[in-house]
Amino acid sequence: PVGPDVKIHTKEKAEEMARKFIAVGKHLGMKVQVVLTDGTHPCGKVFGPMLEAKHVMQILEGEFFDDLGQKSCELAGILLELCGKAKKGKGYTIAKKILESGKALKKMQQIIKAQGGHYIESGKMPNIKLGKDVLSKESGKIDKINVRKCNTIARIAGAPADKEAGLYLYVEEGNVLKKKQPLFRLFSKNKRKLRLALDYAKKNEIVELERDIIKTMQ
Repeated sequence: PVGPDVKIHTKEKAEEMARKFIAVGKHLGMKVQVVLTDGTHPCGKVFGPMLEAKHVMQILEGEFFDDLGQKSCELAGILLELCGKAKKGKGYTIAKKILESGKALKKMQQIIKAQGGHYIESGKMPNIKLGKDVLSKESGKIDKINVRKCNTIARIAGAPADKEAGLYLYVEEGNVLKKKQPLFRLFSKNKRKLRLALDYAKKNEIVELERDIIKTMQ
């Protein structure tokens, strides 16, 4: 992922790292293909272990198909092409058919069982009880959702040690908001950490609205 709010900020730095990975792979006799992805916006609507696990299962179950589903099929398609299971340019289509057919869900359920997991259906996962909504302070159109701040607020709430802690986005980039409309919901088993996460949310603009004025000078 490349973007101002993730670890690799520029395309140039990403390409430099990619060349190093490819060179090391070649030296070890491995075929390496590096994929640069857009990290300027959230991939999916959730941050936090249990929220993410449930979100993934819902995609596999066919409940919805969002940015995370799209990105997953694109990456899976590249892997299918790389190992000769799909012709060049056909990997994504095959990957999406596998998802839509239910085969991907069935394989994930096999993996969960093999690892001793308890939940193989999203509907049977426990609901997170302690949560609090954060509302928009003003009306406007969403320009950006800050990925780094979303990760930070999930950690303040207790993730990943607290499996239930995290953040669920109600909105996405491009949405038009009304004042006091819910933006996201924070979760934590710890009331103090939930309060700290709420304080951070109030002081930091996680959902940024479009602005016509860039800078004032005098």
